[in-house]
Amino acid sequence: MTHIILFDGQGAMPSSSALRSILSNTAGIQRFQELSELLGFSDIPSMFAYGHATETWYMQPIIFVYESLLFDELDRRSGHAMTPTGNLYYGHSLGLYTALYAAAVSPYEELLHMVISRGLCMQHCSEAVDSGMMAVMTYDTEAIAYVCEIVTRLGGHIYPANYNSFGETVIGGTTSALAQAKELFNMMNIRSVDVQVCGAFHTKLLKSAAAAFNPECKHFDSHAAEYVYVDQSIKDIPSWTSRLTEQIVRPTDFVSTLPSLLTAGGVRPNPDGNSIIEIGPNTTLCRYVNEMAPRHSPLAITQLDDIPNTLLTS
Repeated sequence: MTHIILFDGQGAMPSSSALRSILSNTAGIQRFQELSELLGFSDIPSMFAYGHATETWYMQPIIFVYESLLFDELDRRSGHAMTPTGNLYYGHSLGLYTALYAAAVSPYEELLHMVISRGLCMQHCSEAVDSGMMAVMTYDTEAIAYVCEIVTRLGGHIYPANYNSFGETVIGGTTSALAQAKELFNMMNIRSVDVQVCGAFHTKLLKSAAAAFNPECKHFDSHAAEYVYVDQSIKDIPSWTSRLTEQIVRPTDFVSTLPSLLTAGGVRPNPDGNSIIEIGPNTTLCRYVNEMAPRHSPLAITQLDDIPNTLLTS
């Protein structure tokens, strides 16, 4: 059967218990030890003791390594039923790089170095502009567009960044613009929640990050990327070099992507929850699927203990 495997973006760090579990095997120790050295830490404990866990240069490679380890273990336990033939892989934002790894498009080491570079470029850009992101909890997308337009007319810089589900859209902008938007949403009785990231990702405010990251993408070999399903927001870009660059500044659109992803995968509603699998530190993509395609019952794997002993593979 076809599996659609979803990979999280930069949303949250793995829990302490999840990290302890993943570090109980040799592969986990090896990959995180390598990462700690690449990031300039003396060892794994020093890396995880770092006190600024929301910083992009730090979070992105940790999440990539963590997701790659979860995928490898899932693939092993399923008798390698997660390998590319017959399966589709979708990565939300940063998760695209784990999707490229799972689909065997590029070697792990190459993708890890790209993720580290991507995180650094985004971090440096974010430090130059006081900015952030905010989730807006409403089905009224016209209200969101209206607020963004008003704030822009007042001289603010604010943009839609993530069309996550029918009831959640994330916007990004300068800190002052987000504060103005929050006031307007409060007046409209629309709930908004600050997102714990250090910049306005997937907006025009990250242009310098995209430009700095572009040289890292020029050598990218995408000859085997047929099993990677890209977000609708970058699907129109033919070149993978441009896709990976533009992804930093274009809004993600899971709302538009999910229906076409289900169609491409030929996935029928499955009450056993094995057709769609989310891999990552949290369960946000499963939440979006449950809202927009509730008959599919996706399976969330946030740590090793979430991997079922048996998986439906036929």
